[in-house]
Amino acid sequence: MSSNPEYDVIVVGAGIVGSCTAYHCRKLGLKTLQLEQYNLGHWHGSSHGMSRITRMAHTHAPYIPVVKDSFAQIAEFEKKRGEKLWANTGLVWMADHATIDGIAKTVGEAGFEHEVLSSAEALFDPMGGMIYPEKWLKAYQEEYRNLGGIVHEDETFDHVSESGDTVTVHTNKGSYTTKKAMICVGTWLQTVFPDIAKITRLQPQRICVAYWKPKDPKDLSQFSLEKMPVVIIDDKTTGEEAFALPIRDYPDAIKYCKYFGDAYNVGDAEKEFEAVNLDQPKAHLAKHFPLIDASAPAHVDKCKYTVSPDKHYVFDWHPKFKNVFIGGCMSGSGFKVSPGFGRALAHLAAGEESPFDLSMFSLKRFKDEQKQ
Repeated sequence: MSSNPEYDVIVVGAGIVGSCTAYHCRKLGLKTLQLEQYNLGHWHGSSHGMSRITRMAHTHAPYIPVVKDSFAQIAEFEKKRGEKLWANTGLVWMADHATIDGIAKTVGEAGFEHEVLSSAEALFDPMGGMIYPEKWLKAYQEEYRNLGGIVHEDETFDHVSESGDTVTVHTNKGSYTTKKAMICVGTWLQTVFPDIAKITRLQPQRICVAYWKPKDPKDLSQFSLEKMPVVIIDDKTTGEEAFALPIRDYPDAIKYCKYFGDAYNVGDAEKEFEAVNLDQPKAHLAKHFPLIDASAPAHVDKCKYTVSPDKHYVFDWHPKFKNVFIGGCMSGSGFKVSPGFGRALAHLAAGEESPFDLSMFSLKRFKDEQKQ
């Protein structure tokens, strides 16, 4: 095996995590190859679409510095590229008392503004809002290539092998040697590394992304970016988990979805969504959003999540390959923090320390659970 690998780092996957990682690798001066099994900007995974949620409010403190870093990166990109990459609508998080108290404590200790509403069952996050994901993805991919980053589209990862300090990444079109491989493949982690899927007990899910029109068109303005905040419903007492976003994806409808979806395995044939994916939103909209027509969605799109048992992410070195890193399992909430995690992965690829504490996202937590 050659002692001089072709690349400093190979990033597998060009979703938001992989694209942020590739950009930061090139920014650090690393010779970088990015591999994507489809074309850039495809709709087969978790990074497509026109809206996602961002928020400073989190239940666990380790997220806060990553969110803060991601906000800073996006502000820098907005200035550099001269385009708006998100809308600061504010965010209302409705949940049980214990959840709201925990969020308020975490955000308050981090020194960020928030307001616990009078019912003590909701929290207002003034930094919350709507991400424009297609713009984020395009920005990181373009800036990566502007720095001389190499992308191979329509090239499918097969496996890795390791000899000494050199990793070989094998694809359907060839093999490439590198010092480090960063694997950011979303739901495909289930087939790329079945051993990791078994350890983490990760579960790919198909998400029913539903959009609903107002009953009267004259009420459209009430659900605009200027008037409607992003909403999260997370009620442990009822088991209700959903989210709502103002009008953007379609000009006539809000986005309102059940938070999680239907379990599947990579390679399964597409199925119709289970009825609960629409029944739960219909019931909640009918009860709490009287201006919205809850009889049937106006539009239904599809997305995919990779969900861990504790709903937290996976960022760790592969236990069998010392120079292969796994990043992902974002559990439906990772878009907003991907810039920060991408920077962390780039520093690790360069042989440096992560700027953030990643211990909460290690594989060790799953092994510890299995011992109990």
